[in-house]
Amino acid sequence: MKILENKKSKTIILNISERLDYLSSPSLEKRLNELIESGERNLLVNFSNLEYISSAGLKVILKTSRELKANQGKLLICCLNGMVKKVFEVSGFNAILSIYENEKEALMDI
Repeated sequence: MKILENKKSKTIILNISERLDYLSSPSLEKRLNELIESGERNLLVNFSNLEYISSAGLKVILKTSRELKANQGKLLICCLNGMVKKVFEVSGFNAILSIYENEKEALMDI
């Protein structure tokens, strides 16, 4: 897994690529926790280059969403495609998370 970060106004954008599974999810969880602990409240995760997500990756996303919500923040997800989109649909995560077609659309919801 690779994580590229940039900031647009009040939002940290994380572009996640390759695989988010039981091996890589602890790294993402650590980074998300660091961002939240440093005071960030709006995170946008772009999955346009993610090839695979496991239940371990979904757990990190859900945990982060709940933590941000408890701190008056938001976790936004964008650019789901292929297998990753199907996993979100089958798991029902598309109904409980804020998911957008692209970054521009997601940033308008902040």
